[in-house]
Amino acid sequence: MLRSMHTSGVRSTARGRPRRGRLVAGGALAIGALVGGATVPALASAPRAASAHAASPNYYRGKTVTILVPNAPGGNIDTTARAAVPFLQHALGAAGMKLIDVTGAGGVVGLDQLWNAPRDGLTVGYTNVPVALLTSIVGGQGISYNAGEFMYLGRLTASPRVVVVSNKSGITSPSQLRGKKVLVPLSGFDDTFYTVVALAHTLGFTPEYVSGFASQAAVVDSLASGATELTEGSLTSLLPAIQAHLVRPIMFETTGSVPKAYSSLPSWVSLSGTTNAGLVRAFSNLVSIEGSYFVPPNTPKSAVTALRHAIGKMYSDPAFRAAEAKVGATLHYLSGVNEQSQISGIVKDVTPYLPLLRAALKAAGG
Repeated sequence: MLRSMHTSGVRSTARGRPRRGRLVAGGALAIGALVGGATVPALASAPRAASAHAASPNYYRGKTVTILVPNAPGGNIDTTARAAVPFLQHALGAAGMKLIDVTGAGGVVGLDQLWNAPRDGLTVGYTNVPVALLTSIVGGQGISYNAGEFMYLGRLTASPRVVVVSNKSGITSPSQLRGKKVLVPLSGFDDTFYTVVALAHTLGFTPEYVSGFASQAAVVDSLASGATELTEGSLTSLLPAIQAHLVRPIMFETTGSVPKAYSSLPSWVSLSGTTNAGLVRAFSNLVSIEGSYFVPPNTPKSAVTALRHAIGKMYSDPAFRAAEAKVGATLHYLSGVNEQSQISGIVKDVTPYLPLLRAALKAAGG
């Protein structure tokens, strides 16, 4: 099924015009650590052992916490995390809190830095978990962290995940995908890439990737022009394009609450056969985990408990919710304890399909 993917190294510009080249995993190069657009020194590395002392109930009093975001400044992840900083600092009782963006290799540079940070609860990660988890599970170049072993503190954001197609593709339902070769625009080997692999396997189509798109806006432009045919993502991010009739939604990947206007669309679970149930369950659960906080393994238990409590307390603050609404975040809280359990289940469910995902990555030039 996946053998007919483009493996010739076709690369596109931001507008999707093909040129020759090879897509770098993650679609980005390291540009350093940024705070509000200014370069700052990288966080220090430290041995992976836990701190010798256990964190006390007032562990964060008088201390400064760093929120490390392995994403570009100004993006959805960065703005959501940045808006939360004063509220999380207050809920935690910390003396100070700073946020730094560490970009590069689709988040690998920042996640690697977090993995090697001191295990003292003073460096906390925040990112889109599906990307971190999939790149770690599948195994990409230069990855030393194990995202399944991070200690998860709570999910802040989640939006229903939707599959959209070009209005010029002639596709109006998932059933029309079966047996087709479908052009898929890529901005990197991220969660969209792996999710499309799973969609293709379960729905019976062959993705042919056009790589090198610089942003989701460029992906949408490509779909709108008819140069490519299908992508997937959060409803929050794709809704403007849907409402502008640039793309057409044909199914949801996640179950649960969806806007009434789209309630007639089928869910992935309802379309899957019994032979694909495990793969669909794994990815439906995976893409429902979005913007979340986490720390390296062996962080003191009392620090983890304090962070989880503070995140839940922050989420219940109406002022926090109003601040996040201003930056367009779709809030959907999940406690750290429940998230940790869900992550463990996702890793278990995805593991049997690693050969499929790795073969697709190799075939696509990753």
